Amino acid sequence: MGQPGLLLHCNGNDASTVFTDSSPTPHSISPAGNAQIDQANKKFGTGSCMLDGTGDWLTAAGHADFADIFNSVSSDWTIDFWCKMNAVHAFDYFITYFVDINNRWLIRHKSASGWLVSVIEGGGAAKIETSQSGIVADALWHHYAICKVGTIYGAYLDGTQIGYDSTSNTVSFGTGGTLYIGQGGSGSDLVNGYLDEIHIIPENIFTALPNAGLTDTITVPVSEHPDAGGAGTISGTIKDADGNAVNCELFPVRMNVYQKLNETQPPTSTQLIISSGGTFSFTGLNVGTKYLITAEYEGAHEPSSTTDIANCFYATAA
Repeated sequence: MGQPGLLLHCNGNDASTVFTDSSPTPHSISPAGNAQIDQANKKFGTGSCMLDGTGDWLTAAGHADFADIFNSVSSDWTIDFWCKMNAVHAFDYFITYFVDINNRWLIRHKSASGWLVSVIEGGGAAKIETSQSGIVADALWHHYAICKVGTIYGAYLDGTQIGYDSTSNTVSFGTGGTLYIGQGGSGSDLVNGYLDEIHIIPENIFTALPNAGLTDTITVPVSEHPDAGGAGTISGTIKDADGNAVNCELFPVRMNVYQKLNETQPPTSTQLIISSGGTFSFTGLNVGTKYLITAEYEGAHEPSSTTDIANCFYATAA
């Protein structure tokens, strides 16, 4: 599974201006104006990022984690976050990677037409741009996601596809830009509201299948995204219902690892076990985190005369 390029849980003490990036290569996050953590309004965890629409935003220095999202026809990426608006403006820019006004990618909401992602290079028409839809005019929490699946792009509001683009255009901005959260890069179109779980990752984590008919759906997260993989390990032996080790060389077993309380999301890790002794080991997990482990025989290799395997259990990474 890919590791996040940015993960802001926006947790912390009330009114704190410290925003911690929980990605494996943490970026320094700088608040502007009165941008701060607010514990009264949050989607998950202990807080959210509060922006008052008058000079408040967050920034991070340019990095490949932001600059290279749209530079390949084969890569998959996901950008998602939660938002709750105090006021909806003609334009609200939520996340922007800004080199200059003619070279940037942006996620914005327009009060008259809804959400879109737009990738602009060298001025002129956008090289990549999803159709606009999904107007938000209330003060409720909403989940927004952009899913890049190779050359296909989908925009999702609360799990429902609202935008689409298909293009082989690629754009790489380099690391000379700045990531802005809460404005468009030129100090205008500021967000007045709350943001939570701001997440950029080089993977199609929602297994999205965007299409021109806008009929795709994704499962909206029910908890915080997991932090970057750590030094935790879960290992053991696959056994059948009678307690005997399974010869996975003869009968391969597919094992999936899901983070507990987030089992509706794609697995954190998956392996096809083919060892004769049935041994398995999952590494790169978060120490102290409980995971759901599932196991099932792989396809036509399922035995016809042996007992079934014990195929579901919880384990804590150590």
